[in-house]
Amino acid sequence: MVPIVAGAVLNDLGFTGGSARPDAALGYSACRAASASEARQGNIGAGVGASIGRLAGNRRGMVKGGIGTSSVRVGALVVAAIVAVNCNGDVTDPATGEVLAGTLTPDRKRVAGAMDMMASETGAYREGFPTNTTIGVIATNGLLTKATASRVAMMAHDGLARTINPVHTLGDGDVVFALGTGTVPADINRVGALGAWVMAEAIVNAVRAAETLDGVPCSRDIGRR
Repeated sequence: MVPIVAGAVLNDLGFTGGSARPDAALGYSACRAASASEARQGNIGAGVGASIGRLAGNRRGMVKGGIGTSSVRVGALVVAAIVAVNCNGDVTDPATGEVLAGTLTPDRKRVAGAMDMMASETGAYREGFPTNTTIGVIATNGLLTKATASRVAMMAHDGLARTINPVHTLGDGDVVFALGTGTVPADINRVGALGAWVMAEAIVNAVRAAETLDGVPCSRDIGRR
């Protein structure tokens, strides 16, 4: 693994009150437990403490985030995404327009609507976003240079914009990395476009796979807007 990817973190210490922190032993255990056949999503790895929607603060209510994956194959080319979804904005399925997660209404029964809150002077939106972040990786067997990998990562951010609103705020440390094994010649426009596509799908998969944890409801347990 590229060191900078493994060093990227999301702020989820609120689930434990800050008493439990990752250390070298936990990192070593995670590496030992890694498997090429692992396919779980949702409340696993970096997704365990992930949450979505804190525009009104933690007490108002948020929805469980998680880890999501997706991939597509075109001939010999494979483009895949893995993402830890821990954002402030609402998450919407771009294929259906369904709002899956976000800051909850005061009764904690449905998503309030992030942009509705921000556009209203009387809403409960608290200025100054808390520290959340969505971290993703685009991995491909396509041949990438340093410059083209950077372009793929830039294009893959469109996948975040298609699913998370608002995104890239000062309170979100959103980042996408791009990795390539360099075994298959590939058109970079195709790799980047597919990267954005699978990134969006991975974000949706993360939210749909997440389960209620520590009083934070999952998408299945709340009403729709």
